[in-house]
Amino acid sequence: MSEAIEVPEWTREELESVLLEGKNYMFGDGPGQIRLIIKEPISNVYYQTDDRSNADDYLVLESVEEYGSPEVGIPYFGKIARFTFQCNVYDGDKRWRLTNGEAVLFFRYFNF
Repeated sequence: MSEAIEVPEWTREELESVLLEGKNYMFGDGPGQIRLIIKEPISNVYYQTDDRSNADDYLVLESVEEYGSPEVGIPYFGKIARFTFQCNVYDGDKRWRLTNGEAVLFFRYFNF
């Protein structure tokens, strides 16, 4: 697994089409699906969601906010997305159960 993450260049419209408040996202590798990866700090083992994580689990987008401060001259240039989740993550047959999870992610967009 690579540490490098290539950040996509989103437009505001593209983000608004995928960041839908209240949406329950499925785990997996397909279009519109989410992959959650956790690195265990001591052993450096990666645990991640896969199709098995969809049985009784969820990742829900609770809220989306614009990021920026137009009132002081900083235009909006991103969105802050707040998620809640519960899922199993796997490393082969090893499994961790994550409950009451919360995540806040920043998505930058570009005004092309």
